[in-house]
Amino acid sequence: MEILLSVTLILLVAAVWFVPLVLLLTSDRTSGFRKVLWVLAFLFISWFAWVAYILLVPKREPAR
Repeated sequence: MEILLSVTLILLVAAVWFVPLVLLLTSDRTSGFRKVLWVLAFLFISWFAWVAYILLVPKREPAR
């Protein structure tokens, strides 16, 4: 039973960590070198970088 609880906890933590990374990688708000910098910030600073990304990066205007 302990192993099942441990595996479940590890999978939950991994999902909580990977979901913002996937959202960052698939986002259209930035591209190129800036996206690479945001990914590196996320990897080294984690959730703080994700929150900063959501708050600071402006949305792109739709193409006309």
